[in-house]
Amino acid sequence: MRTACSLLAVLAVPGVSAAQNAPPATPLRIAASSQASVEVHLNARRIGNRWYEEDASLSGPSRIAIAYGQPHARGRKVEGGLIPVDTVWRFGANGPYHGGARARAVDLSRAGLARSDDRVRRPARHAAHQVGDDGVDDHLASGPVSDERYPIGRFTPIAALSAPDRAACIEQIAAAPAIFRRAVAGLNDAQLDTPYRTGGWTVRQVAHHLPDSHMNAYMRFKWGLTEDTPAIKTYEEKDWAKTPEVRAPIAMSLELLTALHQRWVTLLRGMRPADFARTIKHPEWGTPSLDTMLALYAWHGRHHTAHVTTLRQRMGWGE
Repeated sequence: MRTACSLLAVLAVPGVSAAQNAPPATPLRIAASSQASVEVHLNARRIGNRWYEEDASLSGPSRIAIAYGQPHARGRKVEGGLIPVDTVWRFGANGPYHGGARARAVDLSRAGLARSDDRVRRPARHAAHQVGDDGVDDHLASGPVSDERYPIGRFTPIAALSAPDRAACIEQIAAAPAIFRRAVAGLNDAQLDTPYRTGGWTVRQVAHHLPDSHMNAYMRFKWGLTEDTPAIKTYEEKDWAKTPEVRAPIAMSLELLTALHQRWVTLLRGMRPADFARTIKHPEWGTPSLDTMLALYAWHGRHHTAHVTTLRQRMGWGE
């Protein structure tokens, strides 16, 4: 079963997995650093006539930091769970690994990840449509997105998350402002006012929509935690995307999103497992749990970031 924050291994899909024409002589090794105090070994296995990276195994209790990028790492295991959909291990600035006689250690402290204090990190030096990739997948051709409206797929609700999936969703929400900021970095006004698809919102509207939506999400969590199945009011997001301030520069919305997520993630990290089973009453969705809402908004940030990054890729808008 697919959730918003994890996906069963799909390493058999050509062009999505990190494929090699020949297996690495030894597994790629990600060295311990200030961002991680354990090592990860990526193995390879043959599917047909090609080699694909398989599972990542951990030694030790510490977490490994992850961030968004190309989906070639789907299905890698993290603390008994699975890496969130469309995320990759961040390999820093050392460039792509093409196999070789010895494993190559890569320092995760150079990966440009959001730190535990959620501060926005300086963007890595790569094209905006490769945000999160850091060159590790540069040798693979990216296929066209089949559905421009849902570039990472539609959200699939699930009533309850496992502890690893819940933690992964929280980390996605923590990282979302910095990742979206990198996705829109360097765009001029004409580019910001370009629809991400025919008939869709402009990049500027997307940038202003994210804090609108996530302010509502934050309040839904507050209500859900303090009241028994409270009735939640909806809002007309299409009309909100037309109010006067959405024509303004996006910097204020980027700052708002950053501050909002700092507060929201502080709340999420302080919640007990039982808190995520609490429910709200939505006029269209019934009574979703806070687990369901967590998964939804983890997906939502990636969903809109992909609108921007896939547009940049199609239009050839690099750095």
